[in-house]
Amino acid sequence: GDEEGSYFVSIDSADRQHAGLIRPEHQEHQGRRLADGRQLGATSWNFDVDVTFEKINIELEIGAAKMQVVVNYCHKLTPTLTNWGACQTGRAGAGDIVKMEGYASGKQIIFPWPTVSMEMGGLLVYDNTAAMGVDSSKQVFLRSVGARGQHLQDNTGNVKMGPSTGLWEKFDLIDASGGIGQLGTDMRFWIKSYRNQYLQDNNNNVKWSGSKAGWEKIRLLDAGGGQVYLQSHRGKYLATQETSKAGLLTCKVTIYRSANCRDGSKSFETTSSSGQEWKFDDDNWESAKAEGDCFQTEFYDEDEQESNYEDNQWEEGNFGCINFKSDLDDDMAGLKIWAKGPPEPQWEGNVIWSSTKTDAAKWQILQNIPEQSSAVSFGDPLLYGGL
Repeated sequence: GDEEGSYFVSIDSADRQHAGLIRPEHQEHQGRRLADGRQLGATSWNFDVDVTFEKINIELEIGAAKMQVVVNYCHKLTPTLTNWGACQTGRAGAGDIVKMEGYASGKQIIFPWPTVSMEMGGLLVYDNTAAMGVDSSKQVFLRSVGARGQHLQDNTGNVKMGPSTGLWEKFDLIDASGGIGQLGTDMRFWIKSYRNQYLQDNNNNVKWSGSKAGWEKIRLLDAGGGQVYLQSHRGKYLATQETSKAGLLTCKVTIYRSANCRDGSKSFETTSSSGQEWKFDDDNWESAKAEGDCFQTEFYDEDEQESNYEDNQWEEGNFGCINFKSDLDDDMAGLKIWAKGPPEPQWEGNVIWSSTKTDAAKWQILQNIPEQSSAVSFGDPLLYGGL
């Protein structure tokens, strides 16, 4: 190479059978080899690698497609702006990867690297890796899965959720990927509101901040199904916490001494959607009716006086006056009532930083609400060798 500790390797499709044999012998790079990737479908391809004391620049050209990966690694004797923090604080050892950048046709992409094998010599193998790209050129809406489709808001300085898609719900994604991170985690964003405030993890409090620094950097991680997790600098996940409670529904069943709902009566009420049971010694009942919000009612035959007995009588929903069948006429000694389940209430709650990846921590990043167009794209799995 042109300088100590640097060299350049270039191979193409014609050299593929020898790729695994290229082993630089320079003392700074002992143990590194140019790993052979899987057979690429294109008829021709070219693979250029430029290795210096601080980074590896990989350029791959397959037909008309071009891809570039820049790998910055730790070199304690020659710290740089890219690797100084990780090297000096002990977060990375010599040869460890401290920053990775990927570009496809000139546009930066994100690599979550679900499976990465790395040796101290610097050998990398990217195994069944999905590429994730984020279009930050347009404003976006952050839709919560856990909040049943509501959107993140800068509500005049408060971090809230709402059903609207107006100014309060629009955000800019600003690239914050500079600095030191761990392998596959460097692609981060600042999330800026209409008030030029940035989403912040302030010691586990979700806030809007006028600063644009480390506490405001948010990582995007693949959550599957076109959704993402938003991870803070403390490793917490932006999530919603529901406080709304469903209003309980009541079912009322009245039983009568005589047929056609006449004479003496007794009523039973429940709000339980899993069923509530009553048993009694008096079995002289001949008719009943149900009103309110009933799902179903089971009348017990006195012989067994338990649920699911074959001679019991079942009635669905609300019902007007019914007479018991002959097995239960003057032989009914219990009943079980199920109320309807409560309707799902309008979502109310808080925005928090959570330690766990749940549905409440999943988000969609949308550019256009009516069209449901996502700002995040997920590519096919990649499998490449590296140095």
